[in-house]
Amino acid sequence: MPDMEALRRMSAQFKSNLQTKLNKSKTAADYKDDRFWTLDYNKDTKVGKAIIRPIGPAMNESDEFINEYTHFIRKNNKILSLNCPSTIGQKCPICEYYFSKSKEERDPNYTRNTKYIMNILVVNDFQHPENNGKVFLYRCPVSIMSKIEEALKEVDEMDQPKEAINVFDMWEGANINLITKDKGGWLNYDSSYISSPSPIFEDVNNTTAYEELYKKLYQLKEFKVAPNTDEVREKFDAFMSNVDTSSRNLENHLKSEQTEVFNINEEIDDEIPTFEESAPVGTTKPEGKVMSSDDFWNSFE
Repeated sequence: MPDMEALRRMSAQFKSNLQTKLNKSKTAADYKDDRFWTLDYNKDTKVGKAIIRPIGPAMNESDEFINEYTHFIRKNNKILSLNCPSTIGQKCPICEYYFSKSKEERDPNYTRNTKYIMNILVVNDFQHPENNGKVFLYRCPVSIMSKIEEALKEVDEMDQPKEAINVFDMWEGANINLITKDKGGWLNYDSSYISSPSPIFEDVNNTTAYEELYKKLYQLKEFKVAPNTDEVREKFDAFMSNVDTSSRNLENHLKSEQTEVFNINEEIDDEIPTFEESAPVGTTKPEGKVMSSDDFWNSFE
């Protein structure tokens, strides 16, 4: 027989657990994952600055970062946002359809966005100093990842030898100086740069400090999720059927067997379009507002 008195004593815990579940079930618009850090900017100068230090891999993991691909599709005032199955190594019907066409034939209402989720230590957040010294998750944009890749090379752009830097290393890595400026209504990262190699803590023999920092790193594997190929096909078909009855040819294409193996990473344009090109029809950009790509994409997750 169940112990009803024990069950009664646990009622407060059940109430707390229920509230937690309800909070997690909120829509993305209502729920913000406080583990993620985003770069803010000065509202007067529209310039954002921060110094961060990537760290990884976390305990019991082998990846310093994970790729996150997201499709954003706008049709007839309706929006579909889906994580791409390539995030989990599966074929994507949307990618196969869209990227099999020439750039001239591609529908501008389709966008495939790439981010790289990683652990960072915030060294100096100029807008929010309360974040300094804390570990966060970070959705790193393509432009910053390109600088990380460049730092790891043993030759520079002129094919001259240089020191290869693994920015994720806690002892021989490097800080990233994030600098964003307004470019067409978006925060552009071109002015950002990577510092010279340095340890996180000056005392490299302070094992305790490094161990405490290492234990704060988040596991990345929970973010390697996406609907599988069949789910994406079903949701995309349903979306297209609802927004445009003239899309029958597209639906038939997606439902047909895909015999050609298409390399979706071969030719993918990850440039974030301007707000006017990407925003839902009828959406107006607030006067004087500069949107970060994080803000824009997170609003549709």
